[in-house]
Amino acid sequence: MARKLTPFISWLILAVARVLRLVDLGAAGFWYDESFTGLLSRLPFGQMITATAGDTHPPLYYVITWAVYHLGGQSEFWLRLPSVLFSVVGIWLTGELADRLKLAGPVKWAALSFMALSSFQLHFAQEARQYALLQMLVLIALLAALNRRWVMLAVTGTALLYTHNYAVFYWPVIGLVSFVGELGHPVRVSPINQYGQPS
Repeated sequence: MARKLTPFISWLILAVARVLRLVDLGAAGFWYDESFTGLLSRLPFGQMITATAGDTHPPLYYVITWAVYHLGGQSEFWLRLPSVLFSVVGIWLTGELADRLKLAGPVKWAALSFMALSSFQLHFAQEARQYALLQMLVLIALLAALNRRWVMLAVTGTALLYTHNYAVFYWPVIGLVSFVGELGHPVRVSPINQYGQPS
């Protein structure tokens, strides 16, 4: 019964998460750090990249908000919307991670509910800053490591390094996950025949 309910409950939690993150998304004005995001997003692209040297974080997130701004999304709502999308994708990825780890249905629902309803998650999902993107990329990297998708892991890891300085702390953990996973996949060596060729 729990197996049959799992897809429905998962999508229900995702739907609730989307609604909660969109409520009053553009109601409050930008605070200081968000104002910096808005300022960079208004600049010409080359100047924006140069100006990121004045921030403590790499430029990937600002490239995304720059694109949103110059496509017409110039309000608080639109500049915060990417974080909403990254946060919701992060919840879905949490479900994928739970499935990959073969967690029981109720455990998966608890994890998804925490991600959907946590005040910390809601706060950063409605902020025009890098944190929801960072979280999403970490989850993608973990799944890539567990599934041995090395190209995806390399691309995601690079994106992490261009998103937030804290990526350097996540990389060793993701590398450890990859290493432990590889211990369960020993290399198969083909026996060599008398002619020195794999048999």
